Amino acid sequence: MLGTPPPACPVRLCGVTGYDGRINDVVYCHPAVRAEQDMAVVFFGGDVQDFPENMESHRDNKNYVKWNLESTAVLLHTYFPESHIVVVRPSRLTAPKLATFMEFVSSEMDQNRQ
Repeated sequence: MLGTPPPACPVRLCGVTGYDGRINDVVYCHPAVRAEQDMAVVFFGGDVQDFPENMESHRDNKNYVKWNLESTAVLLHTYFPESHIVVVRPSRLTAPKLATFMEFVSSEMDQNRQ
C-alpha cells in the first residue's frame, strides 16, 4: 500500500516455498534506500548460525550468538542499504553444528558435499 512504512528489519519468514516446491526459512530486510534497480544480497549461514534462541540453547553455539542469522541480516543491511537482504537458514543442522542446505546442494548423511 502507498504510504505504508516498510516492515521492521529483520523479518523472519518460516517455510518459504521456492523453486520446485523447495522450502527454507529465511530472514529478510527490505532496502533502506530506494534504488533505480532492484538488487539483492543472498547469504547462506555458516555451520553454527541459526536463530538466536536456538544458538542460546546450545552449549557451544551460545558463544557465537552475536553472529546469529538475524544479526547477520542487520549487518548486511548496513553495508548494502539499497539491496533486499535474504539470509537463508540451513535446512538441517547436524550435531547441531554442521549446516546443510539440502534444497540447494545435495549431500550425504555424513556431510560430504557432492
